[in-house]
Amino acid sequence: MLMVSALLLCCVGTMTVPARASGTLSFSPTYISFGSVTEGTSKTVAVTITNTGTGNVSFSKASLVANDFSMSGIALPLTLSPRAHVIMYVKFAPLQATSYSGHVLIESNATNSLVNYTISGSGILGTLVPTPSSANFGDVPEGTTNSQTIQLKNTGTTTETISGATLSASEFKSSCSLAYPIHLAAGASVNCTVKFTSSFTGSVTGSITFSSTATDKSLVVDLNATGVTATRSLSVTPTSLNFGKVTDGKSETLAVSLKNTGNSSVNVSGISVTGGNMTTGGGVSGATISPGQTATLDVTFAPTTAETVSGSVSVISNATNSPAKISLAAAGISSASHSATLSWDASTSSGIAGYCVYRAPKGSTTYARLNSAAISSTKYVDNSVVAGDTYSYAVTAVDTSGVESSYSSTVSVTIP
Repeated sequence: MLMVSALLLCCVGTMTVPARASGTLSFSPTYISFGSVTEGTSKTVAVTITNTGTGNVSFSKASLVANDFSMSGIALPLTLSPRAHVIMYVKFAPLQATSYSGHVLIESNATNSLVNYTISGSGILGTLVPTPSSANFGDVPEGTTNSQTIQLKNTGTTTETISGATLSASEFKSSCSLAYPIHLAAGASVNCTVKFTSSFTGSVTGSITFSSTATDKSLVVDLNATGVTATRSLSVTPTSLNFGKVTDGKSETLAVSLKNTGNSSVNVSGISVTGGNMTTGGGVSGATISPGQTATLDVTFAPTTAETVSGSVSVISNATNSPAKISLAAAGISSASHSATLSWDASTSSGIAGYCVYRAPKGSTTYARLNSAAISSTKYVDNSVVAGDTYSYAVTAVDTSGVESSYSSTVSVTIP
């Protein structure tokens, strides 16, 4: 027995068994928190599932345990080799304004063979967005009214209901032509106009609150305005008009700009004119000129005889500088025909075909040609002159080749 036992001990050696390869699943992100998602909308998050182990991982189950969530991207049967990955998409589409939670159940032959992947989120009501977010009426002169329009837009994807609007300060008035309740469809908007009438100087603050089924059930829009002293001033440009010489039986019209440089409307109650044959037009009388606005007053001189006229236009209004005045000057001249007869010495150059006559008004060095074609005569009668005006004349010679000489010496004529 002893010899046999020794023999058996001598023949027994040590045997190494290799480790079994195994896979492990890791998730990125490690869980999903969707945060707040407006009811009726959705949000999707991609999850990377990676085999970080040394063996293949075979999925046996992938199911969702949650309401208002859905998943995609994993199609069974599915096997992930080491370092391989698959993308799982989880979508959250809340139908109610409440909190949600659940998990994705994944079963496999991985070391973490049963995984409950956590998902959560909150459904919130749609959002009612005001534009502007606050209404500034600026400086409003006493006795005047300024308006601001506030737009309310449903930026959610479900219909929201606006049940009413409340103002916190009596100085502000709402002229919303709205019939509550208002059922505002997704993406739709509605306008509300708020007015401020200044009755004193100083700052005023307030708000308008819209009650609705949206996330902010009481949406507050701040209102502010400043009452300032009313000013009314009418500036006149130009302050004087000179019509020059106008032939009797004809007329000349000049324009004057009337600008309200104050902060309150100017009401023009009347216009008076002194000076013979002067009239006004343009619809300014009885008009209201808003702050910064310009109105045009037309003044017309239509002489019926030769006369020298001076006068003025008075614009009567509620402006502090009323009446605004424009001085007038004009001269009516007779419509009887006048002419200037010119004569000159013939050119001593050979091959002269004719002459051209040029005229410039008083004070100008720009000459205009009077005859369309060269004339052979050394005389010319200008029948287009006006009594009382002064003209300068010059003559050029034209040869048979059409070459024209420079101007002759000039002569000035005053028409009686």
